[in-house]
Amino acid sequence: MKTALWLNRRHFLQRSVAFGAGIIGLEALAACGSTAAGTGNTTSITATVNTLPPASNPGAIHVFNQVIQQFEKSHPGKKIVGKNDPYDPTTYFARVAANQAEDATQSYFTEPPLLIQKHAVADVTSLIKSW
Repeated sequence: MKTALWLNRRHFLQRSVAFGAGIIGLEALAACGSTAAGTGNTTSITATVNTLPPASNPGAIHVFNQVIQQFEKSHPGKKIVGKNDPYDPTTYFARVAANQAEDATQSYFTEPPLLIQKHAVADVTSLIKSW
């Protein structure tokens, strides 16, 4: 019996880890928006992520939307826009230069050193170690 690709355990775990990492990144983005001292007004922030599942996988889209709704409910004034635009190293740096890259991007496991070297992301190693 052949298992559908999205039911494959390895595929599910890879997507879950990637999605979880994206949500952790969004938590960091949410921390950037804060209330003005004494005013009680929240700053409105919209963040884009490239981890929206493809239209051919409605179950994963449903789960994605549920997680986004939970995040937005617990972080008033913060909005997440999902895009189905997988990381492509041949176009990503041009998109960064044109200020068109998503705020949170799922890339290949081997890409962070290159992303740091080209200043597409910050090296947060020291921050993580001190946390």
